[in-house]
Amino acid sequence: MANEFSLKLAKSIRLEILANTAKGIDKDGNPFTPYSDRPFAMPAGAVANKQTARRLQKKQTKNDPIITWFRHRNSGKHWIIWHKGYSHYKKTFYHSDKVNLSATESMLKSFMVLDVKDRYKEEQIFENQKIILPIPEVWIRLGWLNDTERNKAYWNKLKGRNMLGLPENKLNPLISKYVRMVL
Repeated sequence: MANEFSLKLAKSIRLEILANTAKGIDKDGNPFTPYSDRPFAMPAGAVANKQTARRLQKKQTKNDPIITWFRHRNSGKHWIIWHKGYSHYKKTFYHSDKVNLSATESMLKSFMVLDVKDRYKEEQIFENQKIILPIPEVWIRLGWLNDTERNKAYWNKLKGRNMLGLPENKLNPLISKYVRMVL
């Protein structure tokens, strides 16, 4: 069972990760990999607003295609090719192509502290002498209970958008604050 200070540390780390993510910064302090400008196809049923997609189709020109509707030859279902890439899709439906993993906010809202454990090492070897000291270790597990949101995070990680963690310049001050609270 975690003590109150360890739980405060875990909650602080979670909030800092969410703040970093909102700024489009990954666990190493780097900007997230941007969305692609390469054409891609998606099922028409996945499009957030079909009226907007149809308006886009009417605005496009032969020299500057935006989308193309087609029927999949095997399933017969409607699909859309986004000629200007996922970046354009995000701008169209979410009014920004900034990568901050918060288009619907469902993934970030369900990001939580899953477990906090305090452990103590009972001994420390110092200059060849065994000294009995309670040295605290805090184990913090953050993540998602919801499979859908956990899978979104996994796929974003594969695309170079790993939000789970903090760069040392953000993590160390939180740990220092925790240590001062405990002492």
